[in-house]
Amino acid sequence: MPLGIFLYCRLTRQNYGDTTTQKFSKRLSYFTSPLIPIYTQDTCMSIQRTLRLLLLVTSLLAISCRAEDIESSKKTIRFLVSDAWSMPFGKFEKINNQTKLTSGAIKDWQEALAIKLGRKSTVIIVPFVRVARTISGQEADVECFISPDWVPAEMFEWPSPMFSIEEQFVGDTKHAIIISVDDLIGKSVGTVAGYHYPILEKLFKSKSILRDDAPSEESAYQKQIRNRTDYMVMRSVDFAYRKKSDPSSANLNISPLIISKTPIYCARIKGGSVSLKELEAAQRLLLSSKTFEKILQSYL
Repeated sequence: MPLGIFLYCRLTRQNYGDTTTQKFSKRLSYFTSPLIPIYTQDTCMSIQRTLRLLLLVTSLLAISCRAEDIESSKKTIRFLVSDAWSMPFGKFEKINNQTKLTSGAIKDWQEALAIKLGRKSTVIIVPFVRVARTISGQEADVECFISPDWVPAEMFEWPSPMFSIEEQFVGDTKHAIIISVDDLIGKSVGTVAGYHYPILEKLFKSKSILRDDAPSEESAYQKQIRNRTDYMVMRSVDFAYRKKSDPSSANLNISPLIISKTPIYCARIKGGSVSLKELEAAQRLLLSSKTFEKILQSYL
């Protein structure tokens, strides 16, 4: 019926007193009556104004919805996470054929940070070797638990560090405890593909020590407890977590030799939707309330 009204009014809006138009209007009314009565010129103009108003309102609603969609995207913070992490920092599981971060300090910290920023969080999980490509594609806003030594530092803006981690050698109790790197000559050392170990790189290159790469920290750990490597590089906090939660670690000991101490950051990816000022302010509030310490201690 609206189309019939529109056609009727369209055909009768000009030269309303013209005989030909009046005859056509009568014929049209014959086919449309009683669904469409005969409308006066004033009535038709009123209907046309109403239709224009409806079109304007519809257009404004569409623009408003689009604006809300854009604003909603700004209220989401995209965290980039490498799937190479292990507990207590990150536990990854396959759910519906997708890798999900289901537990760990990284997950808890990022959720706390998103709340402090007043945003919803989403997690983009990639292999460590794809981190740089994901950053260059501007697919994420922030990456936490990283160091300028591990990633292309120029692709980030860096706030103050969150905390520091120490790495040491872990081996079976039947092997000698490592006191210096020279004790590793001729031994295999479990490492993670793509990870950088400054104090060991020359020895790896000269083949004095055999570097045995695994795709993730968890894989490197599994190799170690099965005695497929002589030693492995592990964070001291990870060793404490394993000793508490995994009986398989009973035969492992840790060297007193600290091979690295690295400041860890939650850094803004250039081009991200979160400003460095916002990120630093939210992080400062969380750290001042010892939120991260509480998160990490909950796993140890």
